[in-house]
Amino acid sequence: MHLVAPILPFGIVNALTAAFIVSLVFGGAWVWLLLGLTILGVPILDEFLGIQREPSATGGSWLYELQLYAALPLLIIVTVLFVHYLAKNDPIGLMHGLSLVGVTFGGAPEIRDWPTVVAATIATGLFYGLHGMPVAHELIHRTNSAVAQCVARVLLALNHNGHYPTTHLNGHHRNVATFADPTSARRGEYVLFFQQRCFWGEVREAFRIEKSRLRKKSLPYLSWHNRVLQDQLYWIGTLAAVAAVAGYRGLVGFLIAGGLGTCLHRSIDYVQHYGLLRVPGAPIEARHSWECDHFLSKAMQYNLPLHPDHHLFAGKPFWKLHPRCDAPRLPCGFAMAALAALIPPLWRRLIDPLLADWDQRLASEEERRLLRDLYPGRVTAVMA
Repeated sequence: MHLVAPILPFGIVNALTAAFIVSLVFGGAWVWLLLGLTILGVPILDEFLGIQREPSATGGSWLYELQLYAALPLLIIVTVLFVHYLAKNDPIGLMHGLSLVGVTFGGAPEIRDWPTVVAATIATGLFYGLHGMPVAHELIHRTNSAVAQCVARVLLALNHNGHYPTTHLNGHHRNVATFADPTSARRGEYVLFFQQRCFWGEVREAFRIEKSRLRKKSLPYLSWHNRVLQDQLYWIGTLAAVAAVAGYRGLVGFLIAGGLGTCLHRSIDYVQHYGLLRVPGAPIEARHSWECDHFLSKAMQYNLPLHPDHHLFAGKPFWKLHPRCDAPRLPCGFAMAALAALIPPLWRRLIDPLLADWDQRLASEEERRLLRDLYPGRVTAVMA
């Protein structure tokens, strides 16, 4: 039991992805059921379970690694099944293979229906973002492991996020909670507008960082030495593989699903740093990231909700991250916060009192002055 304990919490998202695979095989109402349970059931269950002890950190590290590296094969299976929904025929003999074991593929071209295709597209994007991005985030921090870097980049390719390693490691972790960081959401910024600014800001930041690095090494910018361009090859290879299997219809569906995945990922980015501010150049502290202690959020996101500790110790593996008493806390789980952010009045009702508390209790005097300059008329009365 001592060794099995880590599998139980951090295996939840793997089990949910496996259930989605089964729903794709049978198709129809099963896909809609799984989609509904994930979009609505996970946030509700997360709030019901609430704050509990963090997922167990006992046992050998290989058990935690198992949870991480299971993501790629599971999501590859999801991708193969999903693009098969859009293929004109049975390009890889999937229907024939399943029929040999007595299973009728629900996505077979002659019986598929477009409502199910829509549900499969949304759900595939959901799992790209929900499962693939937290694992990719964890693995890109393992800069000494070629295997981790490769797996991370394939997962990022599913989410159309090839620039992410450069901008995250060399931009976000240096500029967090400042206006120089496109990933840090500003007060009053709507989540959908943030996503657009964040995407283009990340792309520009990644190329700027790489241009500066190559200039210092006296290397040409548009060359194989450009790591941002190297990382795009994973994405291009993935697009080519999808197009080869499922043609242009599969390619379009995959592009939409990957776009939905990265939108979900940026919704999480939005709530992780929303409204918090740091004076540029000042030390990064726990108060510059929102923390979430909800059990299910931590289990399904590989402790990503323990974000303040991650920013202080970026090299820590996820199972060693801990809550911090000096960090601001979200009033709900990550999933519920992401849904609430879509409704500005609800989001402001949840977050504004916590920002007021942050302004008064956690912000430094320099940060308060900066808040008054950047948000005139928006900061709390206590700062007037």
